[in-house]
Amino acid sequence: MSLTCRLPNQKQKGFSLIELSIVMIVIGIILSIMANLAPTFILSGKDKANRAILNQYQFALRGYLASHNYLPCPDTNNDGVADVPCANTGTVPFVDLGMPNSNGRDAFDNPVRYGVYRGTDEDLTETTNSRNRACGILRRMAATAGNTAFVYVGGSNIPFGLASGGRDNAFTVNNSGTQFAANDEPLSATYDDMTASDSFNELYTVLNCGPDETRLKIVAPSTSVTWKNTATNTLLNFDVVGGVAPYRWCITSSGLKPGNVTMDPNDWTELTTGTCTPTTSGANDWLQLSCSGTCTSTPTPGDYPIRIFVMDSKDETANVSLFLTIQ
Repeated sequence: MSLTCRLPNQKQKGFSLIELSIVMIVIGIILSIMANLAPTFILSGKDKANRAILNQYQFALRGYLASHNYLPCPDTNNDGVADVPCANTGTVPFVDLGMPNSNGRDAFDNPVRYGVYRGTDEDLTETTNSRNRACGILRRMAATAGNTAFVYVGGSNIPFGLASGGRDNAFTVNNSGTQFAANDEPLSATYDDMTASDSFNELYTVLNCGPDETRLKIVAPSTSVTWKNTATNTLLNFDVVGGVAPYRWCITSSGLKPGNVTMDPNDWTELTTGTCTPTTSGANDWLQLSCSGTCTSTPTPGDYPIRIFVMDSKDETANVSLFLTIQ
């Protein structure tokens, strides 16, 4: 007996033209969407890179201030070096900031705009600033009304500002002159600038400025001094730290008179028994008292309380007391 196996007829089945058409349409839609979104993804990546670049310059400026006690002037001739005389705005001085490889440019390969606070009395670019002076400027300017003649955001001045013109490298009106836009101003179809800045309070915190570093105060050599009626006596030197020059000095005492003690410079002398109101100004941040052979000519030998006052150009005052013993 034999078995015969017959297989049913089979036909190969593929995609129909309609199905292929649908697939092609779907692929076309996907490619179209990707083509439209790709520039957005690229620009979004550029914007993130731009923010990172501005933050790097911001951190570099903070470090520069912390190590030098002043901020660099803007670059005004595009060589990356701070230029003097100092301008309010220019481009970032990347060479002075120790960032020569950055070329001072943003993610769109355009120069980064930089502005620094250079007030009439409070100048953060002054190279002779001490740490005390820098901290004092930050403290005082944080409580001072804004002035649009100097770099500012909104209605308040700022220590420094950085700005990128964005993909079109066209700064909007709120990033021109001495004005800078707020850091968090959102990007839009009409605004693609990007900024970075610190407030005076923020930099005050960054520098770890303390109250003793910013307040006007007198550094006295001692709280008690003895002078004798001889040709030479110990000079009393008083230094002032903090505040804003010029300084005005005066002293008060009960029993002593100007003829008994010499105050140098002499044209600042005001030795009275009443209220001390400094009126004469000068550039010195020191005061020297001396007695050379005549300090017992009028007063009776004994102990005399003396108070030294100083007032800066912002009318901030400080004083120190000591006892002067005349023998």
